[in-house]
Amino acid sequence: MPRYLCCSACGALWGAATLVALGLGLFADANMNLMICVTVVVAVCCFFHLGIGTEDKLGGLFCHCPMVFGGFAAIFSQGLGELLFTLWLGIVLGWIMGAVAGPISRMVDQPAN
Repeated sequence: MPRYLCCSACGALWGAATLVALGLGLFADANMNLMICVTVVVAVCCFFHLGIGTEDKLGGLFCHCPMVFGGFAAIFSQGLGELLFTLWLGIVLGWIMGAVAGPISRMVDQPAN
């Protein structure tokens, strides 16, 4: 659970870094600016989370890449306002549902005598 929360927060930070890079307007053409800025930030993000923040380093807190990209994508759909609250609430609710589903499925799937 801490891994998911840390990785989603990192994804939100990477998304915010992308928005800042896009706001700088480094290139005159908007499409070129979008392509280069997003490519560079995603490449650095992948290098960190797939290379430096692996399972055996940093306690494995930053190695769950799908959650990183979930936070990264959520920043573009929801903005900065309530992103972490809604994203983390979804993670916690998913964790609760997963924990409850096991006992319920065992009760439902009992063979009839």
